[in-house]
Amino acid sequence: MWIEIAHPYLFERMTSFSIPHRDRMVICSYDGAHFVTLVPTVSVAHDPTLAEEYTGGDDVEWEGVTFRTLGYGGGDPILVHPDGSRLVPRIAEECVDVISPDGVVIQTIEFDDLSGDWGYATFSTDGQYLVIGVPYDIYIYRKDA
Repeated sequence: MWIEIAHPYLFERMTSFSIPHRDRMVICSYDGAHFVTLVPTVSVAHDPTLAEEYTGGDDVEWEGVTFRTLGYGGGDPILVHPDGSRLVPRIAEECVDVISPDGVVIQTIEFDDLSGDWGYATFSTDGQYLVIGVPYDIYIYRKDA
């Protein structure tokens, strides 16, 4: 099961978000770049000079780490988990199915999308996180141990 992680308000409208890597991710919006650390608790650093800098499909560097982004400019999400389960995003229906390796729906995660412009669901590079991003919201989940 995937458990949602609470986080502070980050942006009004997002242009892209990165696939989580090493318990961190980068979110870009019209307000700037938001550098998010996910452990031990969620913390955020903001850089307003990078507003609208990344739109998805490109790489973002943060403290020597490269992050792959997804957003209105495109991108390639990670849809297959290291354990063989996979994501079936149904963005227009505002839900994502997590499917077991043998084809059974493990969990359906519902979310709100106030825009309908674009959206992605992805696992993190290590399989510990599942993220759903749509223009006005980011939903971050941690794998239940």
